[in-house]
Amino acid sequence: VLVPRFSRLAMACVATLALTGIFASWAHIEGVGALFGTSYGRLLLVKLAFVAGVLALGAVNFKRITPRLGDPGGQAAMVRAARLELALASAVFAVTAILVRTSPMELP
Repeated sequence: VLVPRFSRLAMACVATLALTGIFASWAHIEGVGALFGTSYGRLLLVKLAFVAGVLALGAVNFKRITPRLGDPGGQAAMVRAARLELALASAVFAVTAILVRTSPMELP
């Protein structure tokens, strides 16, 4: 009962984070060249790669694992997937911690 409710809330939160992230990127990055030509841009790309991993795992959890929660092994599969998702989310937070201390305009 809780997992489907949480999934709907999580999707709304992801949409909000995506919109605010797009706005923040637009405000701090002066073009596509800055993504590859500055430390800030490269860190942002690393963060986006980890975020993509978290989103992919979340989609797998929602589409494949959540419907199997009542089946044998379904709960164990959710625990494994959640651990991996949390590890990737921790990497997102770690890169974000570095990113907030990096100047968007600073060249490598």
